Amino acid sequence: MGIVRFVLAILVVLSHLDKRFLGINPGVPAVIVFYLFCGYSQSRLWLRFSRMGHKDAVKVYYLNRALRILPQYFFALILGMAIFLSGGSSYYLSVSPSMFDWIQNILLVPLNFFMFTGIDHFTLVPPAWSLALEIQFYFLMPFIARLKFHYFVFLFVSSLTLFIFSQLHYLNLEYFGYRLLPGMLFVFLTGYLFYSHFEVMRVINSIKALWIVSFIYLIVILAFRLVQPFNLEVVLGLLVGLPVTYIFSGKRNFFPKRADSLLGATSYGVFLYHFFVIWLLKYFSPIYYYCFWVISLSFILALLGHYCIELPIWRELNTRINQRFNLTITHNI
Repeated sequence: MGIVRFVLAILVVLSHLDKRFLGINPGVPAVIVFYLFCGYSQSRLWLRFSRMGHKDAVKVYYLNRALRILPQYFFALILGMAIFLSGGSSYYLSVSPSMFDWIQNILLVPLNFFMFTGIDHFTLVPPAWSLALEIQFYFLMPFIARLKFHYFVFLFVSSLTLFIFSQLHYLNLEYFGYRLLPGMLFVFLTGYLFYSHFEVMRVINSIKALWIVSFIYLIVILAFRLVQPFNLEVVLGLLVGLPVTYIFSGKRNFFPKRADSLLGATSYGVFLYHFFVIWLLKYFSPIYYYCFWVISLSFILALLGHYCIELPIWRELNTRINQRFNLTITHNI
């Protein structure tokens, strides 16, 4: 999935460069596919831990996620802070921050609650709101993995109901149809199904049903001209993401292993650092081949972040974790 994740990260970058394809914001479908991939990868990772039968599986899982997410995030946070302190101007740096604003940026988890806190006016890593949503799913993952199928279905249907209510405008379409976990949990849970312990035919039928319903809803949106931000794009993300996740969850290797590994390793950094590059290049505006430079410099920063920050920290701390809990856990991309 490495190259696919890299392509998704590039689509997010293009969306923040105001690039549109047939009027569609490419970043929104890309984020939905990321959520599907997240559900799948966390199901796979959790099963690795749970099969060890270790009593500290939950603790080890959380430590694993922290080691994977936080080192590069804090590096991106420092870069964003440098832009702010040097006088950079942006919608995301438009207020004088309070101590609470700084704390929210450091904690990361509250960033997708910006509609309630106003933190979007001071966010040092603007794309991190979706990362915050993923982390909230990580917190729930050990509990979800222990659910029996009928409880899992109840949780899935509850989330899907909130999503449907947002589409019908009984709830805010953007918030419950894209930004907040209650309305997006069913997307993560769908990804989870691809590597779950549930009976295979139940899983296949559930995924097929969701794809068919999404396709019908797409036809309704187009036929009745109901296109709005965050409805068409989210449905497209499901329609594309479900078959893509199915194909790559089959352990088929379609790409050269080295390229897939390298681009997969840098996709997270490209996602994190591209806003810093956009802000940085404003000091040199106008600049030719703007998209090329944003993507290229983000990729270079991602390489540095992965090989100079993430991997060294991982090797040091993960060795200690393995010794502490008598485990053998390798780096998880």
